[in-house]
Amino acid sequence: MRSPEDRPTELTVVADNEETEVLSFGPVDQYSCQADAFGAAGRSTRPAPTPLDDAIANMTVIDAVFASAASGG
Repeated sequence: MRSPEDRPTELTVVADNEETEVLSFGPVDQYSCQADAFGAAGRSTRPAPTPLDDAIANMTVIDAVFASAASGG
């Protein structure tokens, strides 16, 4: 889910015990936040906020979705 840049967003989390929690977020440009965090990691000795393994896992899922769609699965 991508938060809109022009209005607040609410996310409702439902736990296994069916308790709910509503999280509220102000307007934000998520891509700017991502770029800022990446740049800060590059200018310091901190690791990138999201490891490369995460990107590889995401791409594996995306490839599987396309393969499934192509095969009609």
